[in-house]
Amino acid sequence: MYACAGEASFLALAVATDEQWRGLRAVLGDPPWSAAAALAHHAGRRAAHDSIDEELRRYFAARDRDEAVAALLAAECRPIRS
Repeated sequence: MYACAGEASFLALAVATDEQWRGLRAVLGDPPWSAAAALAHHAGRRAAHDSIDEELRRYFAARDRDEAVAALLAAECRPIRS
């Protein structure tokens, strides 16, 4: 669950597939940290969960939730709005 810009605005996000990961990377602007070879597959992302989570917290904190949701849907990621 990630807090977004605005009051009481949150977004829950899970990445289940490598394809969803690539879509999320595109939404994020393909930052250098996301290109690490270990993150290309689920096991590597699982091992790096805490660092990925921190990057995503920073990213979404500066974004409007509805705009983030629209971008994720366009990239075929499946956000859960609350």
